[in-house]
Amino acid sequence: MYRNYVVRRLITGVFLLFGVTIVVFMLVRVIPGDPAVGIMSQRVGEGRPIDLVRLEQLREELGLNRPLTAQYATWIWSTLRGDLGKAITWNRPVAQEIPRRFARTAQVALMGLAFILVTSTVFGTLAAVRQGTFLDNAVRLVAVGGMALPTFLIGTLVILILVLIFDWFPPFGYATLWSEPWTAFKQFIWPALALGFYFGAALTRLVRNTMLEVLREDYVRTARAKGLTERVVTYRHALRNTMAPNLTMFSLLSIELLGGSVIIENIFNINGLGSGLVEALEYRDYAYIQASVMVFGVLVVGINLFTDLLYGFVDPRIRLE
Repeated sequence: MYRNYVVRRLITGVFLLFGVTIVVFMLVRVIPGDPAVGIMSQRVGEGRPIDLVRLEQLREELGLNRPLTAQYATWIWSTLRGDLGKAITWNRPVAQEIPRRFARTAQVALMGLAFILVTSTVFGTLAAVRQGTFLDNAVRLVAVGGMALPTFLIGTLVILILVLIFDWFPPFGYATLWSEPWTAFKQFIWPALALGFYFGAALTRLVRNTMLEVLREDYVRTARAKGLTERVVTYRHALRNTMAPNLTMFSLLSIELLGGSVIIENIFNINGLGSGLVEALEYRDYAYIQASVMVFGVLVVGINLFTDLLYGFVDPRIRLE
C-alpha cells in the first residue's frame, strides 16, 4: 500500500546508518586510552610492565597505526562481509558475543514494553473516564512520581527491596522466553518493571490527557446521544482516536528504553548489550563498541519506520503516500 513511501524511508535509513557509522567510529577513536594496552595488560597481567616493542607490533597488527580513513574503510568492508572482528574484552568473536547478549537485552526490553503498553493504556483510560475521582488522582500522583524518579534510582530501590525483604538476588545463568518462558519470566520480570516504570508513567499521563480531549469531541457526544453504552463509546470510538499521538510517544519511549537498558542491566547483573558496552569501554574494545552501537542504531531506525507505517492503519485519515 505504501510501497513508495517504504522504499524512500528504507533508503533514508541506509544513509542515516551510514552517518551513524561515521559518528560512532570517530567517537570511539577519541575515547582516552589504547586498546593495544588493554590487550597487553590482559596477557601479562595487571600491574606488570608491558614490552613496548611488542606493544608497537600489536598496534600494527590491529591497524591502529594506519590513517583513520583506512581504518574506517576496513571496518565497513569487514562489517558488510559479516566479519565484526574480535572482542578483546572476552577474547571471543564479536559475531558470537552480540547475539548472545542481544537475546537478554531483547527479553528485558520486550517485557518492559509490554508493561508500558498495558499499564499506560488501562490506567490512562480509566483516569480520563473517571476524571476527578480518587482513581484519577491516584493515577496522576503515581505517574508524576514515576517521572520524577530516574531509571537508575528505580532499579536500585527495586533490587534493595527485593533483597532486604524477599531475600531475592539477581540470577546467575539465564533462560530464554522461547525455550523456558516461565523461568525467563521470573528472571526478567523485575528488571523489566524497573525499566518500564519511568516510561510507563510518562505514557500514562499522555493517554489520560488525549483521552480527555477526545471525550469532549462532537462525535463522542453524538455516539452517546444515539444510545450507545459508555463502554462502547470509550473503547470503540474514543480510545482508537487517541492512538496516533500515543503511538508517537510510545515509539520515542521505546528508543529511550534501549538507553535505559544499559543502566538496568548493570544494576541487575544482566549480561546484555548494555552491560557489555560498559565493560568494553573499560578496555577500549573498538570492535565490540562499534558493533553494539550499530545494533542500537539499526533498532532506532527500524522502530521509527515501523511507527510511521502504523499511522496509516491506526488513523485512516493519514495517507503516507
